Amino acid sequence: MDDLVLSISWQSKQNETSELFILRKELQFKTWYNTIKRRGNLYMMKFGEKDVRPMWEDQINISELVNLIKSPALVPFDCPLCQPYDYFDVQEGQYVQRRYLTKIVHPKYPEGFIDKEGVWARCPCVRKGEDRKRLKFKGMRI
Repeated sequence: MDDLVLSISWQSKQNETSELFILRKELQFKTWYNTIKRRGNLYMMKFGEKDVRPMWEDQINISELVNLIKSPALVPFDCPLCQPYDYFDVQEGQYVQRRYLTKIVHPKYPEGFIDKEGVWARCPCVRKGEDRKRLKFKGMRI
């Protein structure tokens, strides 16, 4: 599964026919979607400016991340998934605007890989009702 998060795994191999490439890609998508069903999305967690790490949804404990990831003003985030990606205004000492967007790995998009920084997605913190029931975060209460 670890090889599916890199863009090189989704490219045509040397001496691979187009039919074999298409079959391999379909199998990779099936494997990817089965993993998403079981583990949730693969988030690109931003611990610092140059420290972005992938974490599966079923590995993420939001309450622990709130204590681990601090804003530039050393105040805990409301949501450690999306807030580190928001713009922090140094002069005002706060986040100017909340966009509620986070980055995930999704091979459907060209930039949706670990080596390409992931793709923007709506943050789970804004989901309501039935959408929230499908989330797989540790310690999450519905």
